Amino acid sequence: MSAEDFRKQRVGIMTWHYGLNVGSFLQALALQTIIRRSGFPVLIIDYQARMKYSFWKGILRICLKQFYCLLPKSVQIRYGMHYYRLRKKYMAIKQFYDFNKLESMNKCFDIFVCGSDQVWSPCCLDEAYLLTFTAPEKKRIAYAPSLGLLSIPEHQKPLYRKALATFDALSIRERKGAEILKQDFGLNVPVVLDPTLLFTADEWLKMMKLPGKRNENVIFCYLLGKNLWHAEYVRKIADREGKKLVISSPHTIFSGYADEFCANMTPDLFLGLIRDAEKVFTDSFHGMAFSVNFKKDFYFFYRFADDDPINQNSRVDNLAGMLGLYGRLIPSAETPLPQQTLDMEQIHSALSAERKQSIAYLEGALRS
Repeated sequence: MSAEDFRKQRVGIMTWHYGLNVGSFLQALALQTIIRRSGFPVLIIDYQARMKYSFWKGILRICLKQFYCLLPKSVQIRYGMHYYRLRKKYMAIKQFYDFNKLESMNKCFDIFVCGSDQVWSPCCLDEAYLLTFTAPEKKRIAYAPSLGLLSIPEHQKPLYRKALATFDALSIRERKGAEILKQDFGLNVPVVLDPTLLFTADEWLKMMKLPGKRNENVIFCYLLGKNLWHAEYVRKIADREGKKLVISSPHTIFSGYADEFCANMTPDLFLGLIRDAEKVFTDSFHGMAFSVNFKKDFYFFYRFADDDPINQNSRVDNLAGMLGLYGRLIPSAETPLPQQTLDMEQIHSALSAERKQSIAYLEGALRS
């Protein structure tokens, strides 16, 4: 196939993009952008897992969104509508309303890409993200999906086994996931970077068009778990250093520890806070990933206990192991603030090498 023929291949992305979640939004945007830069027309398929809409309900949903956009800001559902506006501004989305006929997407695309995020997690698996709806002649690519958990339940293995056998190119985001696919299904699957790490900090700042620096003398704490000692720990650091503490979390139990609390975090606000903060503390994979990318003085917590049946710590473990970041782990409330200096030159040299390999994998999969 000629280069011109390749450029005519239409790509449809199946990923989490619709939730009010910073990491999901940014990884979807990054995956779409890197595929477009590779020369392919690409759209994100507006599939929303386990939500069944008729055509007219879908139309009503869009009309309501448009109506809310016309209301005064004081009346809008600001948080959700902000995400909606960001999607309209940055994402190219294939509107899709009949969730019972996902196979109709075969008429729209030549290549299907699934990933990244935890779209393959056994605890919330929707087989649409295993591309089971695609026609046999279509190309199927998995780019950096995450299993999230430490194992696949026995009753789900037949579905994974059957679906994975149909892929033209398989990759995964964590080494633990690669080990599981090797052990359970005999598959040798490369580990690639989360899409958000395929771009440098400067590229992200240009992509999202952030305003100038707004916050100084700030510690940013981004927490998705419910471990109170994490906030208590960072509060002590902020008091000792005389810094303003900004905490973002979906859990309001942390609000009393913050000088400024953000329950409703949006992607642009998140990137601005990471960029401006003097220190970052987080239990989030994407909080950690962007802190590294922006060369921040950062520290991380484990969100899950070792014996938690939905332990997802492998996600941060993979990044820490790849880039040598364990010196910034705070495993307990009694741990002194780590003093290891991050060798950002070495870290970003390793990250640059991984970035090149990951982009080469994706471009090779698209063109093969």
